[in-house]
Amino acid sequence: MNFIDLLKKVNIHSEDNGEVFLCTKRRDKIIEILKDSKWNKIADDGYLLIYNNGFNKNSPRSVLISCHIDTVFNEEDYFIDFSDSGKTLRGTLDNSGSIAILLDAMLNENLPENTFVSFTGNEENGMAGVRKTVSFFKNNLSCVLDNIISVIVMDVTLENYEKSVSLENFFFNKPLKNNAFFNSVDSFISVICDVLEENGISYGV
Repeated sequence: MNFIDLLKKVNIHSEDNGEVFLCTKRRDKIIEILKDSKWNKIADDGYLLIYNNGFNKNSPRSVLISCHIDTVFNEEDYFIDFSDSGKTLRGTLDNSGSIAILLDAMLNENLPENTFVSFTGNEENGMAGVRKTVSFFKNNLSCVLDNIISVIVMDVTLENYEKSVSLENFFFNKPLKNNAFFNSVDSFISVICDVLEENGISYGV
């Protein structure tokens, strides 16, 4: 499945109240897409949804990716429109792009072993999804929290209205060693900024 197909599949309504999903269409679609993949669903209580691609307690160094799947649009408002010979994409996406990019990376095995992906909700007001993610690990896999080398948040947690892209919430728990993606926060930010600048996208750090 290519990226555009993934984007079309997940650009659908999803609504939660911080406790449960009131509309589960997007959540259900993500579960369907990952059903026959190499990703194992390790948490699913109807709200919290976490996948992992090969946890090893003897080698617990992990990456955690958090991606919100709730939306703020009405059911009839979703659209995707391509213009400029397909170079420009418009639509009421509300993180559909991040979800599609993440699913594409998951399906094509572009993420390292021992990556945890948490699909959350309520990312702006109270951050319930993040809090539930942390509680799950504390209660079930505390060794993961002790050994996470990086946390990556797709899209904003809390709010930023000044730029079209925000880079935030990327932390290092300890100095990264061999086989790490980046050896510092600055090197991570530099790579992402280069990509954004090459494509003429404004951003805040």
